[in-house]
Amino acid sequence: MLESPIFRLLAMSSALLLSIDPAAASDAIDLEALVRGFAAMPGLSARFREEKHISLLQVPLVSEGVLYFAPPDRIARHVERPAPSTLLVRDDELVMGTAGERHTLDLAAQPVLRSFVDAFRLVLAGDIARLRELYAIEFRANDSQRDWQIQLLPRDEQLAGMIRSIQVAGRDAILLELRVVEADGDSTVTRFTDVDRNRRFSEPELDALFRIPP
Repeated sequence: MLESPIFRLLAMSSALLLSIDPAAASDAIDLEALVRGFAAMPGLSARFREEKHISLLQVPLVSEGVLYFAPPDRIARHVERPAPSTLLVRDDELVMGTAGERHTLDLAAQPVLRSFVDAFRLVLAGDIARLRELYAIEFRANDSQRDWQIQLLPRDEQLAGMIRSIQVAGRDAILLELRVVEADGDSTVTRFTDVDRNRRFSEPELDALFRIPP
């Protein structure tokens, strides 16, 4: 099983790749429009509330915080509650920890973990062909085309042995919910608020936000 902090970041990454361009909201929503919208954005920030449902626990594990993405490949996930922690991704490096302790992973040496990160990056780059090589993708929308859902099913057997599915739901240009179901039935539900798809980071902000706080 993937380590929980890493798994949560990658689940959120898969979710955020499914926001759409507001300009496309008036038209029929499709996967290509979702990808094009992300490829065009200057950056992204969003608040999140995440609930981890584990069969052995009567109540879910809850965390809250904020996530940032800066093209082409930088991700920062800052958990504020219940205990501060940060997870960073850039190039082939993943760093997680706190001011007093940190751990670094080489994604090039972790093919299953890398596939999650690559899925996010491929969508941002608009490479839908490569995304379909990694995942079976199902798209659903209601009759008005306002409410939509994306489901990603891993093609890799090793990854499919860990993750059963990733489901993302939204309305128009607004991302509402991510649900990740693990192979054992446990699930992670993340709800997003204050999503800013036009976030532009200054150099001082990049230095301050995309690092583990002191």
